[in-house]
Amino acid sequence: MCDFIPMANEKRVGTINNYYGGLYVGFKDDKTIGLYKGSDHILSDDIKGMDDGTYYWYILDIMGREYQEIPKSLYDELVKFQSIQND
Repeated sequence: MCDFIPMANEKRVGTINNYYGGLYVGFKDDKTIGLYKGSDHILSDDIKGMDDGTYYWYILDIMGREYQEIPKSLYDELVKFQSIQND
């Protein structure tokens, strides 16, 4: 896989992946995302247009990240699933 550093508010879920990365979930937090302005992270218009506190997922691919909003309940279940996998 290629080198990739997720944002601080993002978590990897499961072991499914492609060459570029796997499934990630996160939440938009303007304070956290603000840390990445001027860095190598390119924030897509998808996430820039989301409200603060929005939950999302994406699969990293050759074109980067295409964020999709998800319900908090799905985010919570995916994080719970990953936590169980890590035990």
